[in-house]
Amino acid sequence: MPGSVVKARFSGASTGGMRGSLEYFAHRPDLEQARADREVVTAYGRYHLDQGGDQAWEALNQELRPGDHRYLYSVILSPGEPDFSVHQTETWARQLLEDNNFNRYALVVHAGAGRHTEQPHAHVLITVDQRLTVPQLQQLRHRGDVEKARMLEPSPLQRHTTVEQGVQATLKAHGHAAEQAAGGGAESTQSRRHVDLQLGR
Repeated sequence: MPGSVVKARFSGASTGGMRGSLEYFAHRPDLEQARADREVVTAYGRYHLDQGGDQAWEALNQELRPGDHRYLYSVILSPGEPDFSVHQTETWARQLLEDNNFNRYALVVHAGAGRHTEQPHAHVLITVDQRLTVPQLQQLRHRGDVEKARMLEPSPLQRHTTVEQGVQATLKAHGHAAEQAAGGGAESTQSRRHVDLQLGR
């Protein structure tokens, strides 16, 4: 199973930097080179920049508060699963961010029809006062692998269905073997009658 990917770079936090990054993440053309209007997701809300206009920007500024923090991190998070949907990629990214106590973030998912690469991923902006350490980024990657494994586990219903299918297949195989041992059953009897007719019996 491919591992999760975490890539990060930082700059000084500023409203202009936040706005420029989110504009790029949300509107970057998709694989068909069509301009997108992807959703910007935070811990507390969901925004479309084109539709929301100034109200969306005001809300994002209040949530990230770039003017009150030293660093603005731009992080790429990828689960390494080509078939992850927009919903799965968002759920995965939010879970590992919040599990690592990053609650002041804005993320934009690139997956499904709106992706610009073959690998689903999320672009995330995080405002912090201290630079992120290598162990923190390694922990994000580790948490990403754990969360992905959890999401890919079969549900209890799927496990029950798989077990039941296995039991049915086993019973069918044993039943067929028992039928053959008993002389072939109805099908074998029919075949013998056919042979008898051919021989004029």
